Amino acid sequence: MNTFPIYDALNDLKLYLELKAKENKLTNPTMDWNVSLNSLDKDGQKDEEKNDIVITLLRIEEETSRKTQQPNYSQWAKVGGEISNPEIWVNLYILISSQTNVYETALRQISTVIYWINNIHDSRHYDPSNTNVPESVKKVFDKITSYSIELQSLTTE
Repeated sequence: MNTFPIYDALNDLKLYLELKAKENKLTNPTMDWNVSLNSLDKDGQKDEEKNDIVITLLRIEEETSRKTQQPNYSQWAKVGGEISNPEIWVNLYILISSQTNVYETALRQISTVIYWINNIHDSRHYDPSNTNVPESVKKVFDKITSYSIELQSLTTE
C-alpha cells in the first residue's frame, strides 16, 4: 500500500522533468534547469542566478465518477477479517512555474515543460527496450506513463 500517493505522484513528475532536463542539457548546455517541489514564493525572485522549474500543488479534488459506494470487504471478513474504506481517487491540480529573472527564459522553460508533459505517452521519447537506460530511469518513465495527465487553463475559481 502506498502511504504517500500525492507526494509520490508529484515526485514522479519532478523526476520525469529532471530526466528530460538532463537529456536536453546534453544537446543544449544553456538548459541548465533545476526542478523542485515547492510552494509559491510570494516575495518574488531572490537569487539572480536561479533558473528553476517549480511544481506547486494548488488543489486536491475527489474524483466522484470513480467512487465506489460499497466498502471493500476482504475475503477474510467472514472469519474476522477487516473491512476497509473504498478506494478514493483524486485529481491533483498543480502549477508548474519558472523562476528566473529573464522573461524569455521563463517562456522557453514553460513551453518546453508543456511539450514534455503533452508527449509523456509518445513512445518516440522513451524506448523501454534500450539497454543503455538505467533501471531507475525506466521506473520513472513506467510510473509517469501510468498517470492520466491533462493540461488545463487556470480559471478564477
